[in-house]
Amino acid sequence: MQLSEVSIRNPIFAWMMMIGIILLGSIGFSRMGLSQMPDVDFPVVNVTLNLEGANASVMETDVVDPIEEVLLTVQGVVEVRSVSTDNSATITVELELKRDVDVAIQEIQTKIAQVQNKLPDALDPPILMKSNPDDTPIIWVSLTAQGKTEQEKMIFVKTRLKDKFQEIPGVGEIILGGYVDRTINVFLDPIRLTRSELTVNDITNTLSEQNIEVPSGRVENKSSEISLRAVGDVPTVEQFSNIFINSRSGAAMFRPVRLREVAKIEDGLDEIRRISRFNGISAVGLGIKKLKGANAVQVGDLVKKKMQELKPALPEGYDLSVAADNTTFIRDSVEELIFTLVLSALLTGFVCRLFLGSWSSTWNVLLAIPTSVMGTFLILYFAGFTLNTFTLLGLSLAVGIVVDDAIMVLENISRHKEMGKSWFQAALDGASEIRFAALAATLAIIAIFLPVAFMSGIIGRYFLEFGVTVAVAVALSLFEALSFTPMRASRYRERNGAAIAAFEAIAKHGKKKTKNLGSDPGAKQESDRWDRTISKAKEILAPISFFKKMDPVIERFLQFCERIYGKALDYVIAFPKTVLLVSTILFLLSLGFMILLKKEFIPPQDMGRFVIRAKMPIGSSIFRTNEAMRKVEEYLVSRPEITKYMSNIGGMGGTESNGAMFFVSVKDMGKRPKSKKTGREITQNEIFAELRKDLKSLVPECKFSVQDLSQRGFSAGRGYPVELVLTGPDWANLAKVSDEIRNRLDEKGILLDIDTDYVAGQPEVRILPNREAAAIRGVSMANIGNTIGPLMGGKKVSRFTENGRSFDVRVKINKEQGEKADIIPNISVRNTYGEFIRLKDVLVLQATNTLKNITRVNRDRTIKIFGNPPVAVGQNKATENAIRIAKEILPEGYSVDVTGSAKTAGESAGSLQFALVLGIIMSYMILASQFNSLKQPLYILLAMPFSFSGALIALYFTKQSFNMYSFIGLIMLLGLVKKNSILLVEFVNHVRSTGKGIAESIREGCPVRLRPVLMTSFSSIAAAIPPALALGPGAETRVPMAITILGGLILSTLITFIVVPAAYMLMEKESNDHLAHR
Repeated sequence: MQLSEVSIRNPIFAWMMMIGIILLGSIGFSRMGLSQMPDVDFPVVNVTLNLEGANASVMETDVVDPIEEVLLTVQGVVEVRSVSTDNSATITVELELKRDVDVAIQEIQTKIAQVQNKLPDALDPPILMKSNPDDTPIIWVSLTAQGKTEQEKMIFVKTRLKDKFQEIPGVGEIILGGYVDRTINVFLDPIRLTRSELTVNDITNTLSEQNIEVPSGRVENKSSEISLRAVGDVPTVEQFSNIFINSRSGAAMFRPVRLREVAKIEDGLDEIRRISRFNGISAVGLGIKKLKGANAVQVGDLVKKKMQELKPALPEGYDLSVAADNTTFIRDSVEELIFTLVLSALLTGFVCRLFLGSWSSTWNVLLAIPTSVMGTFLILYFAGFTLNTFTLLGLSLAVGIVVDDAIMVLENISRHKEMGKSWFQAALDGASEIRFAALAATLAIIAIFLPVAFMSGIIGRYFLEFGVTVAVAVALSLFEALSFTPMRASRYRERNGAAIAAFEAIAKHGKKKTKNLGSDPGAKQESDRWDRTISKAKEILAPISFFKKMDPVIERFLQFCERIYGKALDYVIAFPKTVLLVSTILFLLSLGFMILLKKEFIPPQDMGRFVIRAKMPIGSSIFRTNEAMRKVEEYLVSRPEITKYMSNIGGMGGTESNGAMFFVSVKDMGKRPKSKKTGREITQNEIFAELRKDLKSLVPECKFSVQDLSQRGFSAGRGYPVELVLTGPDWANLAKVSDEIRNRLDEKGILLDIDTDYVAGQPEVRILPNREAAAIRGVSMANIGNTIGPLMGGKKVSRFTENGRSFDVRVKINKEQGEKADIIPNISVRNTYGEFIRLKDVLVLQATNTLKNITRVNRDRTIKIFGNPPVAVGQNKATENAIRIAKEILPEGYSVDVTGSAKTAGESAGSLQFALVLGIIMSYMILASQFNSLKQPLYILLAMPFSFSGALIALYFTKQSFNMYSFIGLIMLLGLVKKNSILLVEFVNHVRSTGKGIAESIREGCPVRLRPVLMTSFSSIAAAIPPALALGPGAETRVPMAITILGGLILSTLITFIVVPAAYMLMEKESNDHLAHR
């Protein structure tokens, strides 16, 4: 017994199954996470290393190099990259896709432990984290404190505020912007130390020994147990001043010296290396990340709810604000996608009603949408997918596909009904007859999308959810069409016109009653009620009457199309070679539009948020950078379209004293002022252009770049669309040619906001020992380093505990004395004889320049150049031009490669093309198996090239780029257009099976299939119209895909009616002779 027969003969069972799918799917939908992109674990691990006081060169040689050496031996390593800066370094380990990242992290930890003895003792414990471009703060909360000290603000954030947000369900890591730890600073005076014959080591040893609490055990006897505690830590900050320094290099002191005699004790903050402000007010930013799989919008809402709960309880002067909210765009774009999904369903229903001419048939077809869509949500929920751009975009465009099977089945059932059969029998026979064509069409579509799910590379991880979503939706639509659709059709009883007649009878009855009312007040009230009822009925029946008027119009239109098509078929049958030749020429000519199209990986989106990066001249202090950035902040406040900003001076990690970042939010579209140039509402790209021009003149000595957050792509790089990596054997020469390449790219305008990670000219004072003099005086380099390091760079030597929390105790030279390097020669050290020697007697200071950053790839030094492509050029062309110029300049033995988003774009292009070719091959194999023919699948696949032509033409005339989303539309398009060809070929074969010839079969079969082909095509077109007209958030990703489908469907549908019969006529002659002979 077939599936359709089971449902038709057991309608209650079928209804319960359908309702169950919709109900369970609704539950799954309500529990799915919400995010902008799929949750993907990148095979990338970041190792963060911190060594206070070390410059970039020291970090490279002493820390990064030994670790990189062992990391290259980790199983599955593809590439090891590192960036060394002052005080810190980051090593990025890229692994094979199949490698389990969590297991790899454990192996990396083991490898680092193996070289622990080669690393500096003062190195902080390495921090290992998985890297993910989506693993960024979803919301930034700023804390401002009017009338409070900086220390009070920092303590409040650390001890009271951060934990409140950390306990919110779904919140992961919280990073703090502009935060500086509370620290007990011991500012040493080198002159006083010399007078007291003390060294820095004496102070650090004293603080370690005199401020310590050692476990002391317990007293235990037969009747009781008492714990012991040796209270050795200093209870208050004031008492630090009274600590006695009672030894000199281990020797006893006859006159103990108090700490306050040689140092100034301050309860303050650690060294200020980063400053943060919100709308010009000093602030601390809390960047809140979500846990993997958590609903980003829900977490953002909980964070904002927690803010409202905390605000009334905040001490006077404190205030909480949302500095940047990424969840707003996620919410708006996802809601826009859901709205597009619903609108697509409504438009599809409108088209179905026009063609079917019956409300019962229309509802029968439309019920395929909730069954397929909700069933898909159920599968996605159990697969662990989220509601994101890929899944919802796939569903919104699949709406037009999921009704196709139902339309085919219902149209065939209606044809059998017109033969005089009952609805019950027509449903049985019609569903059985069309089963093969529906199965062939569905499997052919799934054959296109399943290879998408198996794409290689990072991009394949994202496309997995898209491919699975569409494949599941289409498979469920086939199940629905072969089970529930014929069941519902078999239950038809009477036409929709009966309802209208009933309302008309009521209306006439009401009029008769009104005439006989007379002056009876009660009757008058009854009349008013009847009038209201009739008015309401007319409102309800208004669309019905509209469609009733349109039905004959649509019928005449379809009959006209059938007549025109019949005449066209006569020409096709007579001249099939001419038709195919002309069609081929048109296809080849259309390929020229590919050259004219702008090409990029992903189109820029107007997210209403962007980042401004600023870089002052090398060697600028954080205080100089801070003063210059205040001018930028004043400018941002003056722009009417900017709502808020958050500035981070010194960078997020505090490693760039000459750098700054601004997280800027602008008004939503529809609320922005008009552009002075265009007279229309200003766009984000226009804002970028004005910022580049104005900021350059505002702070001439500073270099600015604007980063579009939507262009971060699917990579773990810097987030710029174009990133080049230069390598070569000679570092000095590589640096020279990199400057030449950067200047050439800037002069020719190939890249905007161009910058490099090669930063030379960092002022450095080198302390060069006079080894002979040092040997004579008994001074070692260890003595010199252990004195200068803690004094000039600072050193954490102990901890201070208060109210259950501990803070660092840090020694450093007095602020005033440590501002210049001139103090170094006057510092004294103790030699091996216990004597004090001034450093000027054993060393020489040499001023020079050094590197600010050092970048390496697989232990070789490299230089990166990155920037944004001009809007009119696009990412692909800009990358090609940049590589061409780099190759022209680079000498022999030097190379250039792409990384970041550009590298992902190149990999994805190959993966998409592979998926496309594999999908076509699989489609051919499935069709060949189902039609039991090696030739007929070729006729069916002939529609594909012309869909490509229509897509290119549509993209060009709508000024869209050819990008990843338009390529997705192309893949979806290839699945759609095959359905039309399958319907034509399958029914021509059916007619031929009755013994008729090829020409007669084409003349009879193709017009019969004209209506279902037009219906399925127009329903898919209707489903693509809402995303094509999208104007809301995220529209830039939906429009190219929808335009591709619209253009391809329209052109391929028209040409399919001609090309497929022509190929059939030309290629099936031998088969026909064989059938006749047989």
